[in-house]
Amino acid sequence: GGGTLIQHLLDGCIAADVEVLYETPVTKLISRLTEDDIHEVLGVYAQSGEETIAVKAKKGVLLSAGGFDWDWEMKANYLRGPTIYATGVRTLEGDGIKMAQAIGADLRNMNEAWGMPVYKEEAAQKNSADMPCGLSVLLEKTRPGSIMVNKYGERFCNEASDYDSMWRSFFTWENWGANGYRNIPAWLIMDANARAAGTLCGVAPGEELPDYVFQADTLAELAEKIGVDAAGLETTVKEWNEAVANGSDPWFHRGESAYDRAWGLGTGDATATIGPLTEGPYYAAEVAMSDIGTCGGVRVNGDAQALNPFGEVLPRLYAAGNNAGVGGPGCFYGGGGGTIGPAMTFSYLAGKHVVTLEPWT
Repeated sequence: GGGTLIQHLLDGCIAADVEVLYETPVTKLISRLTEDDIHEVLGVYAQSGEETIAVKAKKGVLLSAGGFDWDWEMKANYLRGPTIYATGVRTLEGDGIKMAQAIGADLRNMNEAWGMPVYKEEAAQKNSADMPCGLSVLLEKTRPGSIMVNKYGERFCNEASDYDSMWRSFFTWENWGANGYRNIPAWLIMDANARAAGTLCGVAPGEELPDYVFQADTLAELAEKIGVDAAGLETTVKEWNEAVANGSDPWFHRGESAYDRAWGLGTGDATATIGPLTEGPYYAAEVAMSDIGTCGGVRVNGDAQALNPFGEVLPRLYAAGNNAGVGGPGCFYGGGGGTIGPAMTFSYLAGKHVVTLEPWT
């Protein structure tokens, strides 16, 4: 897992006599202007307890401080839709990106994130306590007998699809009437059979559900409790039940891919994830979008060198990981852990390049 990977990297640092300064966050890049009025990076300022220290970089600085998961202003201004919850660690506030911006770095991929559907109330409680979201909707949204709907009671995506691409499905924009996001708020709807088959909001069958889960004997009653159009929900469930009786989802193709079927009940066919909602009581929990990381950051070239908006190199400054605008790469990624490859690759490229430089004087 991740801990093992980091341990091996740390062992390599120790073997190379690298000094690791813990609890010493970098706060600012130290730079000077070249003859071409471009910032050349000479080192960093960092905070060590009550003391501000300056660290000289003989050859260069590599920024790898992660994304801006917990900077709500950056997320509101850059991301393509309201991703107001965070699943990443609390310290991901875009520090490295801001420091690079301060000396003229360009940015890339800033409107993208790796999305993750979460239970809104649990996410709000955790984030307000400065803790990452603890529950995702990964398994429960794929179970036969469950669907996700918007305020109109309509399905709006393939619920069994990957969590990342699902992120974009929430941000369909209505350009009439009051204007707004058509699929926010959204709800996970589940019948008694699906509830009996597994967890809901992380709670096993038969155990008490959290107070943000609504329950009713009929779909109409449930819709009234959660503020969803009752006729729309009943129509959606009726049409869904008729379609899945024939083993298909003609609207969003749920259950057609191997990925869909892998997350379901493991039957190997579409019944792994598609099944009717027929038995009350029915359950609902509000679903919202979080992210497990932001994709955007400092624009870099093939040597991981930071660039300014004119494509010019900022000497001795490099970026990798979610601090760089490489993504996984780009706005999509192949699956869990898919950010690690680009992060390590661009760190390696930075290392290969920086050792070719002469120390600055």
